[in-house]
Amino acid sequence: MAWMLQALRYGRYSAASTTFLGEDLRDIENAPSARDAISSLLKRIRDIQSVSADEFLRDYGDSRFGRLMLFLLVFNRGAIDWDASGDRIAFEGTELERGFAPQFHHVFPRNFLVNKAPLEQIEALANIAIIGPRANIRINDQDPLAYFSKYKICSEKRRQQFIEDDVESMVPENFPIWIGKRAQSLADATNGYLSKLTQTSAATPS
Repeated sequence: MAWMLQALRYGRYSAASTTFLGEDLRDIENAPSARDAISSLLKRIRDIQSVSADEFLRDYGDSRFGRLMLFLLVFNRGAIDWDASGDRIAFEGTELERGFAPQFHHVFPRNFLVNKAPLEQIEALANIAIIGPRANIRINDQDPLAYFSKYKICSEKRRQQFIEDDVESMVPENFPIWIGKRAQSLADATNGYLSKLTQTSAATPS
């Protein structure tokens, strides 16, 4: 899992994929253990950097890695969907939902921020929450506090999505500060998640 996420992040298979795949398969075949195979694969990416807040300030439509990480972080927290079911995101009752398709929902809607914040910030990953298709929230230009209240999206549900309580006092003028703080929170959580996966991989029995 650690290798897959870093390969996606650095676009290892986005170009010359046949060549890279052949290299990676040889590493796996020649490695004496799973741990050694993962170590060799990670060395193929020579300069793995920590994820910065800038990753989550990118347009959410242009970052496959960022969208996947946002989903994994929220899923890993056991986040509850924003509909009335009370189910975990990607679950139906106690079972994983087959064919689940996450919805990328703007925490602060476009119309709420139009002409009040730069478009690149409005569309940033840090302004996105993960919800299920059943939530189907039609927010339009409502103040977020209005839809938080209407759909009973309590502070606990918001914190599960790295949306802290300062959102309660948000006004459009403070949006750049808010989105910067959430982007940093998501970056810190991502680095912790990737580090834990790498450590787990390194501890894989030989």
